[in-house]
Amino acid sequence: MQFKTFKNKLLATYLIFTGIIGVVAWFGYYFFKKSNDVTELADKIFRLMIDTQKAIRAGQDFFQYEAAKEEFLQNGESNYLQLHENTLYYIFESLKEIENTPEIEKFGFMEELGIASSAFIEYHGLFDKIVNKIKERGAKNTGLEGELRKIASKLESFPFMKRESFLLVQRWEKEYLTHQDSLCLKNFYAAFQKLNSDVKKLSSETKKNILPILVEYKTTFDKIVVIDDELGLKSGKGLSNQLRNTIIQIEEAVGIVMDKASLSRQSNNKRLQLTFSRLLVVTIVISIILSYTVASDITRPITQLATMIDVIILRKFDERTPLIEVKSKDEIGQLTANLNLMIQKLREYIKQLSEKSEELSLQNEQLKIVNKKLSESEANLRELNHIKNRFFSIISHDLRGPFNTLRGFLNILSSHAEGFSPSEIKALTAEMLIAVNNVYNLTNNLLQWSLTQTDGIKVNPTEVDLHKAVSETFTILSRQAQEKEITLYNYVPEGEKLYTDPNILDFVIRNLVANAIKFTEIGGWIRVSSHRLENGRLEIQVADNGVGIEPERLQKLFKIEERTSTKGTLNEKGTGLGLILCKEFLQKCNASMSVESTVGKGTTFKILF
Repeated sequence: MQFKTFKNKLLATYLIFTGIIGVVAWFGYYFFKKSNDVTELADKIFRLMIDTQKAIRAGQDFFQYEAAKEEFLQNGESNYLQLHENTLYYIFESLKEIENTPEIEKFGFMEELGIASSAFIEYHGLFDKIVNKIKERGAKNTGLEGELRKIASKLESFPFMKRESFLLVQRWEKEYLTHQDSLCLKNFYAAFQKLNSDVKKLSSETKKNILPILVEYKTTFDKIVVIDDELGLKSGKGLSNQLRNTIIQIEEAVGIVMDKASLSRQSNNKRLQLTFSRLLVVTIVISIILSYTVASDITRPITQLATMIDVIILRKFDERTPLIEVKSKDEIGQLTANLNLMIQKLREYIKQLSEKSEELSLQNEQLKIVNKKLSESEANLRELNHIKNRFFSIISHDLRGPFNTLRGFLNILSSHAEGFSPSEIKALTAEMLIAVNNVYNLTNNLLQWSLTQTDGIKVNPTEVDLHKAVSETFTILSRQAQEKEITLYNYVPEGEKLYTDPNILDFVIRNLVANAIKFTEIGGWIRVSSHRLENGRLEIQVADNGVGIEPERLQKLFKIEERTSTKGTLNEKGTGLGLILCKEFLQKCNASMSVESTVGKGTTFKILF
């Protein structure tokens, strides 16, 4: 490629800068992807930590609240148990995802992750074993304890010579089942031994019927004792102790994994930031050097040409003005040749201008007449210019405020997102939503106003049910009214018909009612009514008992050049264009609007169709 022309030089410069931007963009994407992959892995580990605590908590809640309930012991149904199983499933799935992540080896906690995985498997087995043992043991009417109750009932039906012995056995049995105390167990076996001796003293026939049931009673009780020893729920031994130790092992392993993941994430982010910063600095240095070199090469001949033009201007294009020597054949050379031709033409024009000075004098007289006419229209132009300036002031002021708010919130969130709690983020987003709604309302009103100024609004009149239209407006604005405990009254007679544009009617009533809600105190009322005048025209009234409008502000309500926006009783913001739009829309429907207001008592807007 030849670089003798400006076009080729600029094209080459553009391609070089495009290449540099492409390289920086590629590295930026690479660094972002690396950082994002590490962040995703850390998030998975964090979710694993949360699910671990959730599963352990669900298991503890099951043992505390539902393990002894009849509903679980009879049909095995338990909300905590179901939550526990679901959470364990998610944990095992998360462990698989983490182990299959390519970046996992860089974090250096494969060993702890393996320990955690094994501990979860052991925990799952122990937990299921404990649950099965609890169901086997039962309580009251289920499991072994329920069977024990049935056997005891059989024994109670036999006449004993010494019934107090059996009652003593039952006492210590219940004491043990309640407290699982070793002393209770010892007393039970002593009482049972005495009962067994008493039974052996009975007649052969009675003894033959009672002894098998007595043996079955003791065998069932022994099974319960064995299961209690295995479980160790109250002694702190057995399966419950193993489960507790496994939970400690899981928490330690997952905690180590979480700590290492956090440290690795911070280290990786710092390394990526440092590398990208160095690349950015190198790119900036190369860009500055290249820009300076190209700029110098391009601007040198232009500077020389500008110097010659200054000389020509000082001499006022007279005959002594030298023509510029053409030194190159590129765009600058062509520009120089054209400048020489321009100088020659200017010499001719100057001569012609001097000859036409008298003619210009006559034209000046004519210009004075034109200026007089222009002066007569100056007032109208000034008024239009004032409206234009006010319009752009609305745009520059009212739009800049919400956007500055949004930019401030977004800057805070992007720089310090990890430092905010969910409630604080929710509060910020709520403020951002308010700013967005303000921008939307202002933009929509400006658009509607501009359409009225350019005849962009087309009126399509049709028959409208006024009572229904007011009811629909109340439905739309009911939430705003409920927030301020304002009562809405629709006093428009049912079946009242009006021939007008339904969209414009809805817009006007909605704006007036929304305005009334904005400037009505908590617990107030808003009333929409209508009645026919003697001449057949229909008058609609929107009244409230709000704060009212000062007399000086009443004169400015419907003027764009005097537009003001006042905060509501709860500091609600507005655009200040709503009433202006309402009046201009109504004029297109051959309708008019007026207002009456008393400060502290309320405001009434009247619409005459």
